[in-house]
Amino acid sequence: MAGPAGPESLFHFGVFELDLRAGELRKRGIRIKIQEQPLQILGLLIECPGEVVTREQIQKKLWSADIFVDFDNAINSAVRKMRDALGDTSENPRFVETVARRGYRFIAPVTQQFTGAGAVEENQFTPLAPATAAAPVRQLTDIGVASPEIDDGPAAPEQPSVAPGTNRRSIPRWIVAAVCALLIAGGTAVWQAGRTSGQELWTGVMLGGPASAFEPRLSPDGQMLAFLAFVDRLPQLAVMKPNGSSWNVLTSDREHGYITTAAWAPDGSRIYFDRMWGHPLGIYSIPPLGGELHLLLDEAFAPEPLPDGSLIVVKLTDQGDDQLFHYWPESGKLDALPAFLPQADWTQMLRAFPNGKELVYFGTSEEGRSQSARMLVFDLTSGRAHDLAPGFRLDPGDGWAPLDVAPGGKSVYVGSQEADIRRIIEVPRKPGGKPRTLLSFPTSAWPLAVDAARDGSLYLDLLLTTNVMLRVPATGGVGEEFALPNVDNYTMVGPGGEVLLTLTSWGKRRLAAVRPGSAPRVLVETTEDTALPATIFGGSVAFVIGTGDQRKIAIASLRDGRVLRRFSTRSEMGMAASPDGHTLYYSFSGAIWGQPVAGGEPKRITEGMDVTLDPEGKYLYVKRARKGVMGMIRIPVAGGGEEELPVSAEYHVAYPGLSPAAVDAGGRILVSVASNHAFYYQTAILDPAAKSFTLVPMVIDGDAAPAGWAPDGRILARGKRYLSSLWRYQRSKGLH
Repeated sequence: MAGPAGPESLFHFGVFELDLRAGELRKRGIRIKIQEQPLQILGLLIECPGEVVTREQIQKKLWSADIFVDFDNAINSAVRKMRDALGDTSENPRFVETVARRGYRFIAPVTQQFTGAGAVEENQFTPLAPATAAAPVRQLTDIGVASPEIDDGPAAPEQPSVAPGTNRRSIPRWIVAAVCALLIAGGTAVWQAGRTSGQELWTGVMLGGPASAFEPRLSPDGQMLAFLAFVDRLPQLAVMKPNGSSWNVLTSDREHGYITTAAWAPDGSRIYFDRMWGHPLGIYSIPPLGGELHLLLDEAFAPEPLPDGSLIVVKLTDQGDDQLFHYWPESGKLDALPAFLPQADWTQMLRAFPNGKELVYFGTSEEGRSQSARMLVFDLTSGRAHDLAPGFRLDPGDGWAPLDVAPGGKSVYVGSQEADIRRIIEVPRKPGGKPRTLLSFPTSAWPLAVDAARDGSLYLDLLLTTNVMLRVPATGGVGEEFALPNVDNYTMVGPGGEVLLTLTSWGKRRLAAVRPGSAPRVLVETTEDTALPATIFGGSVAFVIGTGDQRKIAIASLRDGRVLRRFSTRSEMGMAASPDGHTLYYSFSGAIWGQPVAGGEPKRITEGMDVTLDPEGKYLYVKRARKGVMGMIRIPVAGGGEEELPVSAEYHVAYPGLSPAAVDAGGRILVSVASNHAFYYQTAILDPAAKSFTLVPMVIDGDAAPAGWAPDGRILARGKRYLSSLWRYQRSKGLH
């Protein structure tokens, strides 16, 4: 793996080339006059494109601790000179964007080239290995009050796999600094209570093991750590010692999808896990030292064992719901529970309390189906649910966030977003107990899972993602790649070729649009949250406004961003407008609805979990679940019979939503699909006229979906790359 950007790196962006070794900025090969400090700032920004570089970081880069100047004016002057050299402006930035009250961000696409004897060839990859006795611990400079380091336990065995994004492919620039970013993010975790003597501190240690891993689960006796390791683009079940050594992959099946969840039997005799392939395939078990696999239950996922040997599982219903079920393997008994989770094919936020009588989960109850998902406690005896922390705001985002119950069941650890920070919060079960933040992480890398050990330490995974926009011909293949802001949710392609996305900054969600090679533009001028799903039509934009249960569909003017109209309902997935601008189509509560733009009550059209429309407004394209499998149908808007669209037997329709521009003038629809041998989403063309299914190949080691048609007939898709690592955080007392 290439290391962080160093003095032997060349950066290409637009018509410019930055040579850090020579200390030169060149435009079309001609050297541009630029002073040293503006050049240093440009180098600092370009080494982490898309990420905010704070003014404090710039100050430390330019001046030593014993220098005292008017830093604010000096930085402002240096940034202005840098922009002058690039022909850039703060009002309409092409390269460097000002992030109010924080710092600056490089927003243009960047290509990095390595030079000199130490260069890494593009077709080489060296996986990150843990430190050994011959390679001493690397201790990062303390950031905040965390103390990050690389574990110096025994050397891991020879790597049996490589991380995603590295297998026989060119190394994308994002992975060059990925490990460095994870280390910095891990070291930024702090306990938020002010720096006072005797405060609680946490030390974060990145474990050894595979180059990319996630979802750690500690065995009941604390002697083994189960986790998911990427092996040739697929997550497989693996185990290792808690210090990160002696890891071993237990599964190797490449024909039945990927694993999302692993959980230990209460006696430690088996590990339960699931497999997904666009939809749940089933739940399995295997001995922790390897052996024979056992299929326990078809078409279910997210197993959570209970002390009596039964399991809580999740199944996809015909209404498109992810619903909890109670399953007894010995008898085969399966009871539906009145508890529902957000639609997803990733690890669900679900845990059982040690007594086996209660569950904690992120979702809704039967009586609260119309409400937003929230953290709930479900009583298995009464069948009723109540809020985990009444009156306290917990925001796990899209539901891919840490959740665990402390040993003994006296508190719950849950991930929550606040402004631009991800926190792990401890919520006491004792009445009157006050939730408190244990650890905080920057948005550059955040935990997806947490598992609490009996000694009070926490095992986490930290995820680093990079988003790009891919533009390829309709036949796929090599295309163009443009930088996108790092958003943790999906994007949608609008009818005019704009990519719609939800930006998060300073605790607010803002709907924005971006075109290839340009900066995002916020579409709605309001202090309220605005978000996807959304579509653009007739000089207006339809979107979701508000937070929690107050989220509703609204319409705003594209000219001035003013909110023009609000409706009484919201969309969960899908947003499309009829060509005449009279009707909005969306999905909510397992059905497809039509909302008159002029006002009035929405009309229920059919069952479904997502929807879009063809450009002429003749057909609705609906995603629907049947017997646990998602498919696509086409329905005439004027009425008539349904038509099921063809899907290859090697692929299944996947969760990422349908874009407003998913259908072209010929009726072909772009759909997100999953294969049985890859973890990443892909895009396929379903053609009702030809009754054909065609995969669109795109050159990226990561997701290539969802997608939409650009006006020129090319395809725009979101690309997303992943890298994750395992960490152990331990408490200590006092300042070091």
